[in-house]
Amino acid sequence: GNVAKCDKLQKSLMLLGTYYNLFLLVDYKQQQQQEEGKDDDNSRDVVKQFRNDLLNVTTTINDDDAPSAEAKNDNNSNNNNKLDKLTPQILPPHRIIFTSTPEGKIAFVRQLHETKLVLVGSSSSSSKKEEEDKVKVELERFGFRVVCFPDDNDGGDDEGVSALGKFLIP
Repeated sequence: GNVAKCDKLQKSLMLLGTYYNLFLLVDYKQQQQQEEGKDDDNSRDVVKQFRNDLLNVTTTINDDDAPSAEAKNDNNSNNNNKLDKLTPQILPPHRIIFTSTPEGKIAFVRQLHETKLVLVGSSSSSSKKEEEDKVKVELERFGFRVVCFPDDNDGGDDEGVSALGKFLIP
C-alpha cells in the first residue's frame, strides 16, 4: 500500500502546511523498497509517483514533471474530504525532498533557518534505529527540537497506513 494516500497523513500534512513553512524529507530507501519490482533506473519515476500521490494530482502523458491542477478526487466527492487533502498550493512539490542517508537528512535540516520542529521516525529495526538516533543526536547538538514518532510500519501490519499520520492523529 502507498502511505502517501493515507487519510491521516494527508490531513496532518495539510494542517501543518497551512500553518507552517513545511518541508518533507522522505526516506528514499524505504520508499524504494515499497515499490516492488523497481530498480535504480526507475528512481525518478518512484519519486514522481510518490509526489503525485501525496499531493493528489494527476499528470498527463506529455507532461514529464509538472502535475496538472486537476485533483484526483472527482467533482462528486465530498467537499469536506477535499479540504482534508494535501495540494501543491499547500506543499509545493519542490519542498518534498528524498534522502537516503542520515548525513543527508542532517545536512538538509541544518540549512533551514528558524526550523521550529523536526519529526523523526523511530524504528524497531536495529540498523535503522542507529541511523535515526544519529540524526536525532546530531540535530539536537545543533539546537533543533526533535520529536521521535514510532515507525510501527516496519512489521507491515498496517499496509498503506502512515506511522506519522497515526502518531499525529491517533
